[in-house]
Amino acid sequence: MGQVPTHHYLLIGSGALAKHFHFYLSSTLTPNKLSTWNRRDDSIEDLKSKLSAATHVLLAISDRSLEDFYKKYSAWATQSRWVHFSGALHIEGLISAHPLMSFGPDLYSLDHYQNLHFALTGAGSLKEVFPMWINSFTVLAAEKKALYHSLCVLGGTLPILLWEKMSSGLVEMGLPRNAGDIYLQTILENYLSHRGQALTGPLPRKDLITIRKNLASLENDSFQKIYSAFAESQNIDLGEV
Repeated sequence: MGQVPTHHYLLIGSGALAKHFHFYLSSTLTPNKLSTWNRRDDSIEDLKSKLSAATHVLLAISDRSLEDFYKKYSAWATQSRWVHFSGALHIEGLISAHPLMSFGPDLYSLDHYQNLHFALTGAGSLKEVFPMWINSFTVLAAEKKALYHSLCVLGGTLPILLWEKMSSGLVEMGLPRNAGDIYLQTILENYLSHRGQALTGPLPRKDLITIRKNLASLENDSFQKIYSAFAESQNIDLGEV
């Protein structure tokens, strides 16, 4: 993989995203082409010095801090390209390169990072920002970002809440904590292999007797509304239930 001799990247942040991107950048750049800064460990004077040397400023910080940080410090790096990684936000003057991935406490392999797909706003190609990376990307219109991110949350965040609800409920009934692991793993594998043919259970069958029992068992539980919403998404008339 070729190096980028004319670029110098400044990575801002100290959370999980910054940790993962630091690893990926370090794997694809020479050490003298990457600097870091975070509020906890570094001073504002350090920031000013590093911004003056940066060709690319990468904001791996919380969504709520992005715009304020850019407005406050962008005058110190007017020659730089400023990049953030938020899936939902579009901020005028910044490029957005959102990785379609969840970043946990453990680092992944280099191959894993190279296979990430990016949703890009504010640039025509990912190579304009990261010429040393080989990742695939899609250019996304700014007005579509909120919908794009809501779909990511529906598919990547909400299922974890459902899985945890199932797991904790089974534990309360006396089942082992990992009793449902193979069930969940098989569901994911079936979906990735079969996509539109993977859905099973009472909803695709429109089994109103089972759905009625399920909903009744969730009385006074906030997840009853979630179950009902999923049933409605499958065009099941709950008036019949």
